[in-house]
Amino acid sequence: AMGATSVSAATIVVTSAADSGAGSLRQAITDSAVGGRIEFAPSLSGATIYLASTLTIDKGLTIDGSTLPVKITISGDSDANGTGNFAPVIDASSVDLITLDSLVMTKGFSLNASGGGIRNISGNLAITNSVIAANTDNGAGVAGTGFNIRVQPIRVLSKCGGFNSDVLAGMYWA
Repeated sequence: AMGATSVSAATIVVTSAADSGAGSLRQAITDSAVGGRIEFAPSLSGATIYLASTLTIDKGLTIDGSTLPVKITISGDSDANGTGNFAPVIDASSVDLITLDSLVMTKGFSLNASGGGIRNISGNLAITNSVIAANTDNGAGVAGTGFNIRVQPIRVLSKCGGFNSDVLAGMYWA
């Protein structure tokens, strides 16, 4: 299918790995209503979306890649040469909750500590089961401001593995 397919009034399915146009993630974000949900067609499993500019999300919505067997990658490497070309990959700025689930955000580029992977200055953001890696920004893959917030990575398994009880204990103490 060439265009974005509406599954229900609140869900849009991305059908193209193109940066923009019909079926793209950028178009789905534009078309989504507050509280909407964006999912990906199975054909995009393991695909990379090479962005020409930052994806701005200025309303509460969910971008969910959890149904894909292999995560979809959203890359700031617009010319696919291995380095980021702009900053950030995603700019999340909504008072309503923005949820990013099961995505890879990579190759964002910033020199001013504004978040190479994700910039979240005034937004309400939840990130689950996602990877934010290989972004350039003075050491900040995600940048945001807010009181009483924290990002807490928790390692519950060693390189030799572990048990389900280790994972459960890590989730409990998080």
